[in-house]
Amino acid sequence: MSKKGFTLIEVMISVVLISVIIASLYQLKSNYTFLFEKAKNEANSFWIATFFNTDKYGFKNDTVTLDRLSEGFDLDDDLRRFLKNKKTDIIYQEVRSIDLSETDTNQTQNSNMTLTIGKTVLKSNNGKTAFYRVEIK
Repeated sequence: MSKKGFTLIEVMISVVLISVIIASLYQLKSNYTFLFEKAKNEANSFWIATFFNTDKYGFKNDTVTLDRLSEGFDLDDDLRRFLKNKKTDIIYQEVRSIDLSETDTNQTQNSNMTLTIGKTVLKSNNGKTAFYRVEIK
């Protein structure tokens, strides 16, 4: 008797194997998509944080659009219009304030200076990022 086709068990086993492979590939795609979106959002949050290189923002609670944060930068008009629609909440929290007169052993004239360490949190639709700021008053 010559065998010209596949048996029912062989077909069922191959269908199960193909189904397992397709399901695992779909799961990998879902995981990588999630990780890519998370990395993209974190990169956007760090990109927003680069606008805080001035004393103008970051030392008080505020809600601003990103185009206000980028005032000192030379940006394309299309990018500026895009940033105009993106709102960011700035949440500032003073972590520590040190009166430098306590550490001044020479009692110099600058003894009324204060070192303030604060935490600035930026919250937007893409996510949030935080960084510490140091200010000497």
